[in-house]
Amino acid sequence: MVVITPEMIVVSIIDGLAFAMLLFLIASGFSIIFGLLGILNFAHGAFFMMGAYVATTLFAYSGHNFIAALAGATLIGILLGVPIEYFTLRRLQGNPIAQIMITLGYLLIFTQIVSIIWGTIPQGGAVMSLPPSLAGSVTVLDRPVPTYRFFLIFFGLIIAASTYLFLTRTKLGTIVRAGTEDAEMVEALGINVKRVFILTFGFGAALAALGGAAAVPWIAATPEIGTSWLFISLVVTVVGGLGSFKGSFYGSLLIGVLHQFAVYFIPQLTFVIDFATMTAVLLIKPEGLFGERK
Repeated sequence: MVVITPEMIVVSIIDGLAFAMLLFLIASGFSIIFGLLGILNFAHGAFFMMGAYVATTLFAYSGHNFIAALAGATLIGILLGVPIEYFTLRRLQGNPIAQIMITLGYLLIFTQIVSIIWGTIPQGGAVMSLPPSLAGSVTVLDRPVPTYRFFLIFFGLIIAASTYLFLTRTKLGTIVRAGTEDAEMVEALGINVKRVFILTFGFGAALAALGGAAAVPWIAATPEIGTSWLFISLVVTVVGGLGSFKGSFYGSLLIGVLHQFAVYFIPQLTFVIDFATMTAVLLIKPEGLFGERK
């Protein structure tokens, strides 16, 4: 039997908040893309995975420059996302089954590409060592907590606040939100909606790739992380409400903290807890916590 102590509870909450911020980076892009384009983009897991692997490579070839690794991973998300939207998904608009199948196909293709290029050996903290300022630990109630956990919490909150301000305080953000409600009306006002679509898709892909890069020092980069993180981010998105940026944030907090509690105290039921939480939310509020019934 696991003995639950106050120290373990506090540490699990800190880990849960850090985990939640990584979930938010992938789930927010997933949710924004669905909100504007109506696409359940299962290739989002591939962007997360590619961001993780590209970050490890750039880190090695940039003289262990952590910032360059994060920036390069973000760029690769854009470079992958924009062509996928422009050349394939745009042509399948209005055909959700085809969109789901082709994005699942992209996930499988990129998983195989990663296995061919980087192999199947996990790549993590040993490959992508942290800067000295982030490599230590902080003592919390006599228990050491990696400094990087606090960095992830702060980093995720900065990204969340910046994205929220972009969506609510800028002209492009207003167009994105308006397009989510009524794309035809926005296009009638003389705005190039397709250009907004491609920018939004690229932005969502960049967030997912950035999340993968930020996750590498904590979790191992393996070909399977694309699939595993895709499904837990889908749980977050459904819990928060499909298409709701606000929902993706609070959904990430809820699932992230509960997930890490399960990891600490009942690891055998970790994913059971995730899906049980989603089921409970949907039974009470079918559209999710912040979703709108349409």
